[in-house]
Amino acid sequence: MDLMEVVGLMLGARPRAVTADYTDDDVTGTSCTGRIVVIDDGKTWLDDRDDGIRYMSGPRGYESKVKNGPTERSDRPGGWTGGRHPGAMLLPRRAYLWSTSHQWRLADPVQVSGTTAEVPLVSQQPTGYTGRIRVDLRHGYILDFETIHGQTTLTGIRDGISGPDLAVLQKVR
Repeated sequence: MDLMEVVGLMLGARPRAVTADYTDDDVTGTSCTGRIVVIDDGKTWLDDRDDGIRYMSGPRGYESKVKNGPTERSDRPGGWTGGRHPGAMLLPRRAYLWSTSHQWRLADPVQVSGTTAEVPLVSQQPTGYTGRIRVDLRHGYILDFETIHGQTTLTGIRDGISGPDLAVLQKVR
């Protein structure tokens, strides 16, 4: 399988409703775990972290809650930020990989093992840094995104959304 075939699978990922657990380890030593829920082809999403931080967005607005702090709301949808955001890993066409203004580019050679492809990343600016992504060839999801900035890994990816998560998302859907 060549790089363009993997890119086609990534750009074609359009989950109707998917939930995944994730771990994120940052180069600064901070780490978190959480659950990402994406529905309506990414128009509505929930990022519920185990450290008490929760973000969600949909056509009716954006909401963020940080531990015991106040809930912040906006009437406009919000986007996720960061190249390794778990939502962008389920919707790779939104990952920070496709425009010339973003740091990372996909490179060859692609290594395939079973239903997973490992794709090297090279840094555009500054040059000389590398990373990698692992892509699920059945769905086009990025399973693992590793750079000098840290690593985010999706686990337990499952089709569908739980009733409680759907109820929470009704605020913004």
